[in-house]
Amino acid sequence: MTTVLVDNTPLRSSKTDNSTDLGPCKAGDLVYIYNDNSDEIWANVYAARLGKYGYIRLVNLDLDNMEPASIDY
Repeated sequence: MTTVLVDNTPLRSSKTDNSTDLGPCKAGDLVYIYNDNSDEIWANVYAARLGKYGYIRLVNLDLDNMEPASIDY
């Protein structure tokens, strides 16, 4: 199981394409991604908020190699 937090708020995770939709987020948010063995990776969200209920998608999550996620917005 993977848990994604922004400001300690769990966010929904996609199980079908190895990506995670984050929202709502704002520019500069620090996104923590925890995997099931309690190791931690992170990605810094530089994308601007996409509207009041905008979402930012982190793609190419490489939890096995514990690499920071790339950001697609």
